[in-house]
Amino acid sequence: MASKQMRVFFKRLMWVFIPPVLVFVVGVGALEAYLIHRMTHPQRTKLYGSPRDFQVIMQQPIWSEEKWKDSDGTYSYGWFLSRGRPAPAVILSHGYGSNRSEVLTLAFELWKAGYHVLLYDLRGHGESQVNWSGLGTYETDDLLSAIGFIKAMKNESGQELLDGRVGLYGVDVGGYISLIAASQNTLVKAVAVDSVYPDVAHYINYKLKTYIGDSRWANDLVDSGPASSVTGYAMQLYLMRKGDAAPAFDSVTLRSFAMRCPRRSTSRRQEECGHRRNEA
Repeated sequence: MASKQMRVFFKRLMWVFIPPVLVFVVGVGALEAYLIHRMTHPQRTKLYGSPRDFQVIMQQPIWSEEKWKDSDGTYSYGWFLSRGRPAPAVILSHGYGSNRSEVLTLAFELWKAGYHVLLYDLRGHGESQVNWSGLGTYETDDLLSAIGFIKAMKNESGQELLDGRVGLYGVDVGGYISLIAASQNTLVKAVAVDSVYPDVAHYINYKLKTYIGDSRWANDLVDSGPASSVTGYAMQLYLMRKGDAAPAFDSVTLRSFAMRCPRRSTSRRQEECGHRRNEA
């Protein structure tokens, strides 16, 4: 008799607790899916200005609209400011939620200093035909494709424009992929970054907190190990690319490398970064 009462008691207990738990799990999963979709689909901002504005003022630079194929078959779009002769090139990668116009003034200053400059729209930004952002996962390959594109460029006389030296500059997502690409391509001699993060998981964590707000409970949940793991796996499933959330550098190495670059003028900072990187 007592055993039967216990079974009835536990059955009722399960009916009391299991539905709320299921609702909570489904709710968290739905929220996770929404936040990941929101992170990977930043609001588009229109381009403002173009190299044409500087051409009107200076009767230069020589510039062109460019399009090149990425490793996965998609295309990147950007502006190329050319010196018209062999010279080092700098590739500028803008930040999350922005577009290539963000770095247009910097591009012009670099061009005046004697560099070719390529500035382009990251996935899911500006005029990119890809409607989502990989937060640095696919974008690293895109940047490597951009390096290959510049390497193959020639002037009207058939002379290669690149003299064998490439510099990279990037902001947050753009900075992250610049550091990773620099470790994978020997043409890169200099790197400068702003607001860089050590790996994609850290950036996802940061963006989640900006969406959640100041809730201490919610922020503690985001910082918890299980939540971070679930977010990482969910991101991989969303992008359908295994292993993308793993850092290409360990966090300490990436932070150390980024901290080597002093805050000086752009050209001096790039030279300093490249000099120290070659010594390392």
